[in-house]
Amino acid sequence: MCEGSAAVNYRLRVELSEARIADTWCSCPYDYGGICKHLVALLLTWVREPERFAVYDDLSEVLEAQPRETLVTLIGEMVRRDPSLYELIEQYRAQPPEPPPLLRDPIG
Repeated sequence: MCEGSAAVNYRLRVELSEARIADTWCSCPYDYGGICKHLVALLLTWVREPERFAVYDDLSEVLEAQPRETLVTLIGEMVRRDPSLYELIEQYRAQPPEPPPLLRDPIG
C-alpha cells in the first residue's frame, strides 16, 4: 500500500527475479509509460530499507499444499472482506481457464 497525494491508498506489487524487476503493478491512474512514482518510491525503499518488507513464499506452492476445504474457506473469507472479488469468481465460472499441461487428458 502507498498513500497517494489525494489521500487515496494505492495498491502496489513488484515481482523481482534474481537479475531484474520481473513485473510491476500499481492501482494509481498513471498511464504515461514506464513505472509510476509510487513504484519508484517502493523500489527505493526496498533498496534502502529492505528490513521493512516481508518476503513471501511462492503463492502457487502455498496454495497447492492446502486441502480443498481450506481453499474454499479462504476464498469465502476473501470475498467476505472484498465483495468485488465475487465478480472474478463469476468470470472463472463462465469461462474456466484451461488446466495446466500436466493435468490435460493425454489422449485428447
